[in-house]
Amino acid sequence: MQKLLSSALLPGAVTGIGSVSHLSADIASEFSLSSCPTMPFVPQLVHRHPAEGMIAQVLLGLPGVELVGDLLQIDVARFDALGELRIDLSDQAFVSLRTFLRVARGHRGTVKWQLTGPLTIGMALLHFGVPVSDAFHVALRVVRATARAIHAQVARDLPGCTQVVFIDEPSAGAVLTPGFPISPDEAIDLVSGAMAVLEDDALMGLHCCADADLAALLASGPAIVSVPAAATVARLSGYLAPFLDGGGIVAWGVVPTDRPLALHADRYWHELSSLWSGLIVGGCDPGQLRRQSIITPACGLATHTPDQAAHVFALTNAVAAHVAEQAAATRLIVRA
Repeated sequence: MQKLLSSALLPGAVTGIGSVSHLSADIASEFSLSSCPTMPFVPQLVHRHPAEGMIAQVLLGLPGVELVGDLLQIDVARFDALGELRIDLSDQAFVSLRTFLRVARGHRGTVKWQLTGPLTIGMALLHFGVPVSDAFHVALRVVRATARAIHAQVARDLPGCTQVVFIDEPSAGAVLTPGFPISPDEAIDLVSGAMAVLEDDALMGLHCCADADLAALLASGPAIVSVPAAATVARLSGYLAPFLDGGGIVAWGVVPTDRPLALHADRYWHELSSLWSGLIVGGCDPGQLRRQSIITPACGLATHTPDQAAHVFALTNAVAAHVAEQAAATRLIVRA
């Protein structure tokens, strides 16, 4: 099923990672549709309401969890690891989702949304005082339940669209560091369990904008791995080559979101080309790299103004056009 769904993705397709700084959900949805026409993304408006924050959006379905002003709080005394989950898509946490589905009504093709993963949710629960014996178990339960609810809603409102779902795991960058509260194998199983809930119905991706171990990310079994286009990836071609051989797709975060932007996209296309050259030397197939790549900003854009976000996507789309041209040329060579 994952391979069939992946065939619906165009080489060089552009999508977003999630968060934007807009205050209007309608304007943010229009921005997503115009910036990423082949794979629009459901925006998360963390400045519109704190319930749309990547942690709050998932945890507010748990008993004992509430927002007090702008702050998420957990009453550990009321927290019940086995209690009934309340996933309410009519809540403030999902205003942008509902608005996007209304604005995008009639869209055909592919649509992308994302959800914070169980490692990051589990670490948040630990921070609030939930015991490690409960934190990651509960995190997986609530992520899976929320993912099922969102998928069903998207399927109802955008029937026939291929859904691409990114599990967002910034905490994956710390899995191999000393003192991480669970073992690497347990962490991989958690992320795999989160993706498995929809793998028959959606194309599942794993996003990490931290400096994570690529082998650990791939071991969890994503159909798409979403990582910054950093030179360090070239050293890991031995892991990436089998992933590409199996039909895996890489979402390259080509435009940085943590430093000043270039005026033109040539720099970012050159960096991606150089990265690919290193991967090819390491054993990756050049045709697969071109055909099995989609293009994104490196991370979310909550810290960027709407005008800056528009510039980010202009740069991203310019790089994507080069990727699409390269993929088309590769197909012509193969046919010849």
